[in-house]
Amino acid sequence: MKRSVIAIAAVLCLLLGSLAFTSSASVSPDNYPHIKNGEIDLLGYFETKGASAKLQEESIDFTLTAETATITFDKPLVADGFNFQWIGVNDSGKKLQALTLTLADSVDADCALKTTFSRISDTAVGFKVNDTPRTYMVAGNLHTVADANFTLIYSEESHSLTDGMNFTVVADKCQNGNSFNGFASNAVRISMTVTGKTGATFSLKSINRQRFGTAFVQDNVAPSVYVPMSLTKALYNSTVTLPKASAYDVLAKSATLTLTVKSPSGEVLKTTDGTLLENVAGDQEYKVKLNEYGAYRVQYVASDGVNATRSIGYQIAVADTGAPIMKLTEEIPAFVKVGEAIRLPAAEITDNVSEAEACVYWINVKHPCGKITAEKDSFTPDVQGHYEITYSCYDEQGNLCRLKTTVYAEKGAGK
Repeated sequence: MKRSVIAIAAVLCLLLGSLAFTSSASVSPDNYPHIKNGEIDLLGYFETKGASAKLQEESIDFTLTAETATITFDKPLVADGFNFQWIGVNDSGKKLQALTLTLADSVDADCALKTTFSRISDTAVGFKVNDTPRTYMVAGNLHTVADANFTLIYSEESHSLTDGMNFTVVADKCQNGNSFNGFASNAVRISMTVTGKTGATFSLKSINRQRFGTAFVQDNVAPSVYVPMSLTKALYNSTVTLPKASAYDVLAKSATLTLTVKSPSGEVLKTTDGTLLENVAGDQEYKVKLNEYGAYRVQYVASDGVNATRSIGYQIAVADTGAPIMKLTEEIPAFVKVGEAIRLPAAEITDNVSEAEACVYWINVKHPCGKITAEKDSFTPDVQGHYEITYSCYDEQGNLCRLKTTVYAEKGAGK
């Protein structure tokens, strides 16, 4: 018999594994596009038109040199969980009017979401997606550091944009009006448009949790990983495809992504063509056959190659849904006499997972009057009529099997 099913508390769990960080006084240019004096040049990641950029201790200040400025980030970033944090500045002249952030698919630029924070009054900020008529009010304003601390988060699962506190907007249209079904490449490029009077300033704090400022010149954030989570359970002996995942680092040119898959018994799984799924490339698809009951563990590890790794994974549950099979060791007669003891034979039990000893069965008898009694190896009918005998059996996972038969008790001589 096969081993019992492992109980699964959650069929889908994101396991944020160990995050290991080290730091270095200098970095190699091999995996970093912008290096200056042996350190990461944070300003080098931004291309600006109509604005100047200055690195502060905990932010980058962008100041308008024209009434409209465009700022682009030169690397693709993972779409799912994308987040962007910025603050206003002390601005008694009320110069900053709006900041628009556009997320465009890294492959299909026509698939883009345009989000705009705009000044409605000195104390109110509106938020809208793709210039639609509907405007959402968000907390804070654009002119003071204390009150204006904006965070925008995108979820690929729900296709929603949120600040994590007061509003969530589900995006159903792209900027060009086409239906929005998520970012197919799992990655986005970002650009910003800032409007206001010359001298207007806003401060960028972080992108995908990577902080910007003189205090953050080292890469201290692990790559972001996107893993499609469409498959959380599967049938026994089925062949499934593990979809490709993706990883993007904010500062490093590229991030490596490896995949390891283990069976419920802890063995490294092989693909249908014999590839051992241990530290293989995570950005490829793999076909596997699931021939054990329990939880298969799918684990990805991403690294920027310098000082950060991230482990993320999920489980595929192969549950036992097959009921036990019962067979009586003897036949029960269809007709007996009232007052004559009826032998109730034992049941032989087989199950696709559980051992026979782990399956529990019992016998109930429904009498002609409707009363139900629990019996063991025999019972004696006391009145004429039909007696329904039911054998019930559960396996370890609660799958139920029933076997029923009916006996008619007739009066004998002198009854």
